[in-house]
Amino acid sequence: MKFLSKAAAGVVAVVMVAGCGGNQGTPDGSSAAAGKGTQPAASERFAPNTGTRSLKVGQTREGPDITTTVQQVRVPYPPGRYRTPEKGNKFFGFKVRTCVRPGVKITAANRDEYRASSAGDFSFRDARGNDYGSGGNSWIDWPAPRYPEDRTMAAGECVMGWFAVEIPSKVTPTVLEFSPGEDHVADWRLEG
Repeated sequence: MKFLSKAAAGVVAVVMVAGCGGNQGTPDGSSAAAGKGTQPAASERFAPNTGTRSLKVGQTREGPDITTTVQQVRVPYPPGRYRTPEKGNKFFGFKVRTCVRPGVKITAANRDEYRASSAGDFSFRDARGNDYGSGGNSWIDWPAPRYPEDRTMAAGECVMGWFAVEIPSKVTPTVLEFSPGEDHVADWRLEG
């Protein structure tokens, strides 16, 4: 598989849904800048959404073949039946929608590039800049909707659902990072 999950960094992850890994895009080295009222060059359009280009919840990360949107965030995420965080922890939930663009040519040779991500492709930072990974796979029945991880997606297909990650109660996430494989391609600012 092209993208491997990050190792958990002291956080127990509870995977419900996943975004897509796949070809999220990186700059091609071109320095062409978009003029006012024109479409940006492809290298700028697909450049990583980090730093000053970071996104707000609800905005879409545009990759050449895949789009990813963090649609909603809930802190704390409500526990489910038989699902309660350990003492001193709470659930941090985020809903993700990912789509493979229509017309993408998926073959036996490249199909692993279009496998859905896992929770390990996401991590978050707090206001102090501490980074918390979100690896691991647990409950398969909570919360709904749950995305079937690591399955190959088809051209034109979209998937959507929730992740819930167990984090220390005193931690307030401020940035959600998306790093399929080793490529850090997007940050969503968690305002509120």
